[in-house]
Amino acid sequence: MAWFTGTATTYLDLLTKLVQIATRQSVASATIGAAGTGYTAGDILTVSGGTFAPTAAKIRVLTLGGGGAVGTFKVQEGGAYTAAPSNPASTTGGTGSGATFNLTLAATGWTALR
Repeated sequence: MAWFTGTATTYLDLLTKLVQIATRQSVASATIGAAGTGYTAGDILTVSGGTFAPTAAKIRVLTLGGGGAVGTFKVQEGGAYTAAPSNPASTTGGTGSGATFNLTLAATGWTALR
């Protein structure tokens, strides 16, 4: 399971978010669709699209190619999706633009019983 960050306002809010994260699909792996330009190592890119709650996937830029293109990266947070973003998935955030990623999502295998 991926690492997640965030806040909860009450213990019920926290429990709801934990169930969502544990029972939904998250990004298991990714490849670069387009490397974009103008990025800085350490930039955090948020994946656009799909249906997610409480969080979308986030990708950290590790190294750069020419012109600030994404060279290497890691999936920082896998997100919690009920519907996957279409590939290649666009991103927002960071200092550059144009980076897209081909995402593979996987179920966690957990279910919630009430």
